[in-house]
Amino acid sequence: MRIPRFWSTVSGTTKDPQGKLLSFKCSRSSNVSESEARSLAENALQSLFDAISRNQPLNGYEYGKSDIREQLIEEIRTEHSQKTIGAITRNSYGALILNTTNVFFADIDCDLSTPFSQWFKMKFFGTKPPEPFQNIKEREAYLKIEKFFNQRVSLSGRLYRTPLGLRLILTHEAIDPESDLSARLFDELEADPLYVRLCKSQKCYRARLTPKPWRIGMNTPPPYPFSNTEEEQRFQIWLKQYESRSEGFAGCRILKHFGSESMPADVATIVEIHDRLSGAAQTSTRKIA
Repeated sequence: MRIPRFWSTVSGTTKDPQGKLLSFKCSRSSNVSESEARSLAENALQSLFDAISRNQPLNGYEYGKSDIREQLIEEIRTEHSQKTIGAITRNSYGALILNTTNVFFADIDCDLSTPFSQWFKMKFFGTKPPEPFQNIKEREAYLKIEKFFNQRVSLSGRLYRTPLGLRLILTHEAIDPESDLSARLFDELEADPLYVRLCKSQKCYRARLTPKPWRIGMNTPPPYPFSNTEEEQRFQIWLKQYESRSEGFAGCRILKHFGSESMPADVATIVEIHDRLSGAAQTSTRKIA
C-alpha cells in the first residue's frame, strides 16, 4: 500500500522574473518521521522557487504518480503476526477510507439518476422501477454480478448498495491488487475505470466508509496536511460536527451474500471493519450518503 505515515506542508512566497509575487504550498510524505516529511517539503518548495527564478516550466503532479494526501487514522494488523493488512485514512473531503492490501473491493457505477424514458413511464403509466432495485441500471448491474457468481460456484462475495452504484467484496480468498487476476476481475465486473486506476496506483483496494460531507449538508474541511495551528483547529471543529451529522447515515447497505459465508481470517477482519464503520449492517432507515 502506498499510504505514508507522516505528512507535512510548508508555504512560502517568491517573485517571478517579472517581479510578480507568487504564493505556494508544498506537501511531502515520509514513513520515517514528521520531521523528515517537513524537510522534504521544504526542499521541494526551495526547488520550486529555484525553478521560478530561472524561468523554468513547472511540472504538475501526474495522476497516480504521487501519494494521495490522506491522514493515516489507523493501521490494521493481523492478531498474531501483526502483519499490516489494511489502513483507515481520511480523504481530502473528510470521509474515512478503508484501504486493504489484498481483500478485493470493486465499485460498480450504476448512474442512479432516473432516465427520462423511465420517468415518463412512472409519471404517466404508473410504472415503477423493478423491486427491490432503485432503477433499471442497478437491476442490470445486479443481474450481471449474479451471473458472475453462478458461473463461478467456488467464489463468494458480499454485495452492497452505495449512493451511486454497487460495491462488491470478494470473500473467498485474498487477491493481490497488482495481480493479473485482479485486473481480470475488474474487467469482468465492469468496475469503475477511475476506481481501478486508483487502486493500481496506490497498490491497494479502497472503500469509502462515511458520508461525503455535501450529502449531509456540510462543506469540506481544511486540506490535510495542515499548514498551521489555525487550520488544525478549524478541522477539529469541522470533524466534531461531521461525526455528529454522520450518525444518521450509512456509507453503503448490504444487499446479498453470494456463495459460502466462510472467509479467511484476514478477509473476515476487513469485512467486519467495513460493515461496522460504514453502517452497512444497520437498519434500512439510515440514508446512504
